[in-house]
Amino acid sequence: MIIEQIGDIMIHFQEVESLYLALKDLSIGRLSHHLIETQILQDHLNLLGETIKKRNPRAQIVYPYVHYYYTSGNVASGFHKFRDENTLVIVINVPLTISDLAAPMQIWQVHTFPLLSPDNTAYYTELTQTPKFIIYSNENKYYAVSNDRQNLPCTHYERFECLFKITNSNLNLHPTFDESCAMSLFGTDLIAIKKTLCLSRDI
Repeated sequence: MIIEQIGDIMIHFQEVESLYLALKDLSIGRLSHHLIETQILQDHLNLLGETIKKRNPRAQIVYPYVHYYYTSGNVASGFHKFRDENTLVIVINVPLTISDLAAPMQIWQVHTFPLLSPDNTAYYTELTQTPKFIIYSNENKYYAVSNDRQNLPCTHYERFECLFKITNSNLNLHPTFDESCAMSLFGTDLIAIKKTLCLSRDI
C-alpha cells in the first residue's frame, strides 16, 4: 500500500514538473507536447487543411505536420477569466500559401559588372535597371522582385530561414511566363535579355 502511494506521488510530481516546463516554454513562444499531444495537434491540422481546401481550393498549409509547430512555430498564449475559472488559451500561427507557391523559393541577389566588348576595344557594356533581388523557384508559377533589402517582406524563423507574407505591399507576384528582365536573367538567351527592361549601356 505504501509503495503504491509513493508511486502515485512520483507520477504526480512528474506531471507537475512537465506542466511547469511546458508553461516555461510557452512563455517564450514555444509549444510543448505536454500541453497539446502530437496526435491531437495533427488531427486538428488535418481538419484545418480540409476546411481551407473547401473555402479556397488553391490554398494549403505550409507545414502540415506537427514537427514545425513544436520546434519553430510562433505561439501566443493568454488566460481567459470567466467567473471564478481561468482558462489557458493557446494561439498557434499556421502559415498558409497557395498551391502555385508551395515549393521553397530562393532570394537571388543581382550583381552587374562591365563586360569588355569582343573586339577588344575600349568599350564596355553593363546591364542597367535590373532588380536588386529576385525571389524565384523554377517549381513555382510566380516570382517577385525587390530593389531594397529592407523591403524584402521576410518573417525570419530560426530553422526555416524566412516566410513571405503575400499580402505585404512590398511583394507583388508576377507570372514566370512573362517576358521580364528578371525572368530573362535566368535564361541563356542574350537577345531575350536585350528585349526586356534589362537595358544596357556602353562605357
